[in-house]
Amino acid sequence: MAYRASLRQQLLTYMSLLMLAFTLAAGLMIFREALKYSNQAYDQWLLDSANSLAQLMQPQPGYFSVPSPAEQHRLLNVTFAGAKHVAFRIDDAQGLLMGDPDFVLPKRDKPLWYGETHYRGHAMRAIQLRRQDQRGYTIWISLAEDHFARQERNQQLLMTTGLLSIISMLVTVLLVRYSLNYSLRPLARLTELLQAAPRASPERAPSLQPIALPDLPRELAVLAEAINLLLSQLQTLLQRQQQFVANAAHQMQTPVAALKMELELVLREQRPEYREQAAVQLQDGMNRLSRLLHQLLILSRAEDTTLFQEQAVPVDLATLAEQVMQLTIRRPAAQNHDLGLEVEARPVILGQPSLLEEVLSNLLDNALKYTPADGEITLRVSQTGQFARIEVEDNGPGVPNEALSQLGRRFYRVPGLTQTGSGLGMAIVQDIVHLHQGQLHIRNREPQGLLIELLFPLHQS
Repeated sequence: MAYRASLRQQLLTYMSLLMLAFTLAAGLMIFREALKYSNQAYDQWLLDSANSLAQLMQPQPGYFSVPSPAEQHRLLNVTFAGAKHVAFRIDDAQGLLMGDPDFVLPKRDKPLWYGETHYRGHAMRAIQLRRQDQRGYTIWISLAEDHFARQERNQQLLMTTGLLSIISMLVTVLLVRYSLNYSLRPLARLTELLQAAPRASPERAPSLQPIALPDLPRELAVLAEAINLLLSQLQTLLQRQQQFVANAAHQMQTPVAALKMELELVLREQRPEYREQAAVQLQDGMNRLSRLLHQLLILSRAEDTTLFQEQAVPVDLATLAEQVMQLTIRRPAAQNHDLGLEVEARPVILGQPSLLEEVLSNLLDNALKYTPADGEITLRVSQTGQFARIEVEDNGPGVPNEALSQLGRRFYRVPGLTQTGSGLGMAIVQDIVHLHQGQLHIRNREPQGLLIELLFPLHQS
């Protein structure tokens, strides 16, 4: 049998993909934040350097004094130590005071300005400070640095972030793998328990004993309980089938033996009148055996819920009762009884017409069989609330109260009865009623007789 990928492999794959996506997203967010703070740090360095240049200019009445070239060189080495590709200049309203004459930025009225510029073929990040003394004398300090240092730092950030993300993902996958293996151990134990159960073979029936429940997590405990419930139901079903087969074999043994004896008698008997009598008895035995086999087939159909759901149709119980009553009246056994049909309503239920017909036929057959001659038998169809009701009542001897609860058992016959029967009629009625989600009630009437009541839920069209 081909299997899909293991649950462990699927979980590991899905969680690894999720962790990969999460790690990539988290790494990207971390890199963007780190890049933002790195750029802010470089901008702060530009601002600090511009402030340092501004401090070189000493305010004097009406102007700013410019330091000597030697002092400028010393101070610039301190300010731009380690910096590459830096350009600056300091201007007043008349022009250049100090710095690179080729580096030109427009004078702006803003106290502080950041922006992008180009100088000697390099893209550069620029800053400009505007300073003014008390008398209104203004100077502009312009400073720019190319992007080389920033790009180099950003590449380092990217490599570091990527490396940390990869390491984090690998460690996480290993931890997830270990956690999955540890968490799925109870499932492996449950699988071992199921596989260790004795297997069925031609010489041995399958073992349907419930599996032991070790210390399982809640989800697996529910699964194990469901498996045990299924095994219990299968065990019950198997026992019922075995009991049914045993009872059926026992019930068929007697009529088959009788048929054999009667057939031998027909073959041996030479006198025509006795041979004819034996042939009639043989025919009666064949009819009883045919009836028994028919009832066994009906019982098997009454247990097939899947077939019932596929074949269920709306059934008018009043019409069905009229059809069954017409067939029953034509039978010879009905000639000595007063049969009546009362239709108080025409309820419709969802069911199988053939099975429901079998129910009514069995109930009327039993009433005819156990009600004395000239007795009254009534089939009544009515409706009560959300239920359809069928009643079959007679004025026969009834059933002992202690036997009422046993009438639905298969092959059960009330002690003391002399009429022939298999004990399957009421069992068939009960199984078919339950198959239709109905209810069966049996009680004795006063002063004598039996009342059988069937309740079925109405069909909601």
